[in-house]
Amino acid sequence: MAETQPLLVFDTTAILASQTRQWQEWARFGQCVMPLGVYQDIEFLTQRAIEPQQEAVAREFIRYSATGDFVVSDAEALVKEQEAEASQLSKRLRLVQAIAECAYALAKQQVGTLVVVVSNDRPLVDRIQRLQPQIPNLAAISVAELVQWNRLQQRPVILIRRYTACPDLPFLPRHPKHRFPQSPTLVRPPAPPCRCSGPSLTSQGVGG
Repeated sequence: MAETQPLLVFDTTAILASQTRQWQEWARFGQCVMPLGVYQDIEFLTQRAIEPQQEAVAREFIRYSATGDFVVSDAEALVKEQEAEASQLSKRLRLVQAIAECAYALAKQQVGTLVVVVSNDRPLVDRIQRLQPQIPNLAAISVAELVQWNRLQQRPVILIRRYTACPDLPFLPRHPKHRFPQSPTLVRPPAPPCRCSGPSLTSQGVGG
């Protein structure tokens, strides 16, 4: 079977814990995707971050995003696992929910691709793990695990388990070589700095 790159979905914690060199490496390793809410959150931090280091990283990433190595996705799926109405959630939990929904939608649309959420946020990783029984080509790993996978060609344990449990998943080499084509419907290039509430999201219900 032809080799394919994983689709890597990043959250704010992953971006803030990394640097330009890593972003460049990850863009060569897989297709890098950022949910719209994450892009807006990082953009917010360029002006209002509590820590100067976070503001500096956020500013550098916004500049780097102009290269097109990371694309912004407004994909959305309604997952059954919602614990409360969005209006009742904190800003942080709403963002966690939006990232999970985006990753779920991309995994549902691109069933032949492994979709990997990269995050240092334990609640988000746990949420993705709870979704895995519904969609086997979805997983979550930390930044450290991605660095080890990319530089040392050692797959994270969770991915080994995924392929052990679901041998029908597409073949994934230790170090992908071929660029996976971008989605024509759910992924778009990063937008200029947002000055409004943002575009409407594409909803996709999850049945069964």
